[in-house]
Amino acid sequence: MEAPDSAVLALLHDALSLCEATGGALDITAYPAVKAWGFTQEEHRVPSDSELAELAKKIDYTAVALSDWDGERHRGGAALPQGMEMDLGAVAHLAAIEGRVPFVNFFDGFRTSHEIQKIAIWDYEDLAGMVDWKAIGDFRARALNPERPVMRGSHENGDIFFQHREACNKYYDAIPGIVEEYMGKVNAKLGTNYQLFNYYGVPDADRVIIAMGSICDVAEEVIDYLNAHGEKVGLVKVRLYRPFRADKLIATIPATATTQLAKRISSTLANRR
Repeated sequence: MEAPDSAVLALLHDALSLCEATGGALDITAYPAVKAWGFTQEEHRVPSDSELAELAKKIDYTAVALSDWDGERHRGGAALPQGMEMDLGAVAHLAAIEGRVPFVNFFDGFRTSHEIQKIAIWDYEDLAGMVDWKAIGDFRARALNPERPVMRGSHENGDIFFQHREACNKYYDAIPGIVEEYMGKVNAKLGTNYQLFNYYGVPDADRVIIAMGSICDVAEEVIDYLNAHGEKVGLVKVRLYRPFRADKLIATIPATATTQLAKRISSTLANRR
């Protein structure tokens, strides 16, 4: 068997550090169980008790040993656009933990999703220092547990249902502030400048495009070219789409500018009239 290179060793070392930090709540050896439940191929099934007992013998991150590991970190440059997937992935996880709202941290497009690039891996010691561990404890306490049975999702009439829906609003209203908090912490760690909306271009632009995703990198190249030839244009990058803070967007756009919204929808249902 070919020995793994230093980048793979570094990834395994960091993954095992996280396993240890979480007390085994995250276990990188859990793949056999994930596969047995059918999550890898969307063919879900419930394994038998005997099968689960056998699988449990194969799940133990402490059994993983790294040979010839000396702590050396040979990392290539961060080739992902502005570190978006790794850095903002951390923001999404940390904000979801504290805000109690699930996040979708996405990348877009065939070019983005089908590239294989080197990335700079987060140091889990840095991440651990930013985690709200009390929120994790609260999350685990709310989990369904046969030792603490509760009834959820029972039938309710419309008046009670909508009261419950309204009661959720405070959590969604708090999300932009929580995301900004963790963006600030990531900025302090990495020297980045993530905001809910980031502006790129001349401060007195007369035209501004608003976009999110991989189009932003292409737009920056065009903006640099146009501004070098006498134009006054800019770009607003959307970092947090929902919940959407219109006031933050307006504050980011130069007062001198008109705007254009870049939109591309490939969904058949979205294009129906």
